Amino acid sequence: MVEVNEELNTFRRRRNIADNAKTESIYNNAVKIHRDSEKKYRDKFYKSLVIVFSSTFLLFLLKSCIQNIWEVTDSEFWFLKLSVLTVGITLITYFIKQSSHYQHLADQNYQTQVELQAYPSFMESIPTEEAASVRKELALKYFGRELEKSSNKTNGNLLVDQVKTSADLVKATTEAIKNINKNGNAQ
Repeated sequence: MVEVNEELNTFRRRRNIADNAKTESIYNNAVKIHRDSEKKYRDKFYKSLVIVFSSTFLLFLLKSCIQNIWEVTDSEFWFLKLSVLTVGITLITYFIKQSSHYQHLADQNYQTQVELQAYPSFMESIPTEEAASVRKELALKYFGRELEKSSNKTNGNLLVDQVKTSADLVKATTEAIKNINKNGNAQ
């Protein structure tokens, strides 16, 4: 009789592992997709960081050439430089936020995958009478849950704040250029 119970427990454990395999595979694929997206946005972040700061540095080094070729004044040159920085910083902020978002999703899916791998051995310790209610509770935990709204809202708010700040900077620069041109024309 003991051998039959052991054989039955072994069968149940193997069946649970087999039943979980497809679900684990789905979460494993989700982890891979989110890690790839995270890497893509992180690479874009690094590339845009290099491009923006290189462009800004080159604008500084080539200031006189740019002013002569394009026939721009000092104030127009600084407006151009601030515009490049503003757009660049906005892109940099967007890319790092997206990378962080996908990293969070990958971590969340990886955690679920690991917990599902532990599920069969966990269920062995649960009496058969309670197993159905435990499965129901775990299903509610894993399936149909919403993404963490606070991080999505924070990411959206930060991007909106960055765009507003950039717009304010452009407005202030435009006003400064107008004032400089008025003062220059008045003399």
